Amino acid sequence: MESTVDRKVKKAATESKLEVVASNGNERAGMSTEGLFGELKSKWGLRGRIAYTLLCNNMFMLEFEREGDRRFVLENGLWTHQKGAFLIVPFDGQALMDLSLSPSVLASTSSTSELPDGVVLVPAPDPLVHVAFNHHGTHFVAATATGFHVFSCHPLDSVMHRRSSELNVTSAQLLTRSQLALATRRPNAVSGAADDHVIDFWNGMCKPKDARTNTVRSPCGAVGGFRLRGDHMLVAGEGTATLFDGVHWEKEVRRRGRAGSVSVRAHGSGVACIALSPDGRLLATAGTRGTLLRIFSTADGTKLQELRRGTEGADIHCIAFSHDSKWLAVSSDKATVHVFSINDFNLTSSTPEDDYAGDDLLAAPSAPSSPAPAKANKGSSGMSFLKGYLPTYFSSKWSFAQFRIPTAWTKCSVAFDRRHPNTITIVCMDKRFYRCEFDPVKGGDMVPGVYHENFMDL
Repeated sequence: MESTVDRKVKKAATESKLEVVASNGNERAGMSTEGLFGELKSKWGLRGRIAYTLLCNNMFMLEFEREGDRRFVLENGLWTHQKGAFLIVPFDGQALMDLSLSPSVLASTSSTSELPDGVVLVPAPDPLVHVAFNHHGTHFVAATATGFHVFSCHPLDSVMHRRSSELNVTSAQLLTRSQLALATRRPNAVSGAADDHVIDFWNGMCKPKDARTNTVRSPCGAVGGFRLRGDHMLVAGEGTATLFDGVHWEKEVRRRGRAGSVSVRAHGSGVACIALSPDGRLLATAGTRGTLLRIFSTADGTKLQELRRGTEGADIHCIAFSHDSKWLAVSSDKATVHVFSINDFNLTSSTPEDDYAGDDLLAAPSAPSSPAPAKANKGSSGMSFLKGYLPTYFSSKWSFAQFRIPTAWTKCSVAFDRRHPNTITIVCMDKRFYRCEFDPVKGGDMVPGVYHENFMDL
């Protein structure tokens, strides 16, 4: 029996009289392919650019600059123009998606002749490969395999973006709202050799052709992670790490055996996630079980505090200190973001935040610091006086505030906004965005003040 979709495809193929071939500039009724899609863009009311590629006959592949434009066109067809019709379906690069066509039609697009005439293929948007905040939590970068987008957090807005088919991005780090670095993988010129791994530096204040300002080859092979701070960059690979100063010289970082190095016995299980406080005094760690987090002094490795996320195991995705080191935010695969209050340990700062006054995001006046929690032991078990005699369940501190992410199934990154005390920003790999405030005295459930379903639409 012929399905409704089959009938739509046949109807589109029958009614479509475009017969426009972009490669030789043929026109029908005085309209070129460029004119056709120019009129369609106006008809659709698109906000971004649109690129089209002729596949064969009267089939085109469309690429949209903005995800919101793509969704609108897909969700509101069948489209007609003059006496022609377009059936527009999503396309993932290998097969037609979300369309119940016959098996012969659901073939690889390398055989485009098997697809019905009048079908416009729309490539699926690139998924995110990495999300990272800048040092102050005011901006974040969202990287895809072929480019990056930089956004401001308050208000949520797109600051700049770049896209190139030559890129193969694996991760990104944001120094300022206009300066960032991308870890990329490039094919080796030597046949059969391993890919080259490099870090490209970008400056959005430059003209597009000059925006890539420098490139550094990774001395560690595949980049497991890297961080930017002022003129320094730390690159970590498998078993080694290298510190760059001004990207002009590099120095291998050894785990121990050097003067001033500190060893920390963090967890009985493996370490899943770590974070340093902005002033460098504190180290927060989470184990692979995901139930406990611990805070250590970076001066001597002493354990200062133990925090309990829950009793069930979890994969910890992100740990973030507030800028005054009074709060700690944690996200996990349990779809809940926890905020913990941190005790005041009166430790001597080893790396004052003022050292980074060169960051162009510090031009605005700094916000007042968050008020201290009402009680240092708020959230601790009532039996904490038995610490040392009972399991850590009774002595570790529970979260002060919480936010449940609806229908979460993806990783989320969190950060405190330096300019807005008691506010956390949550960015998810499925492109959702939240800004939540918590009561620094009462704690409890947080409510999102700002929510955006897909920030890549901006």
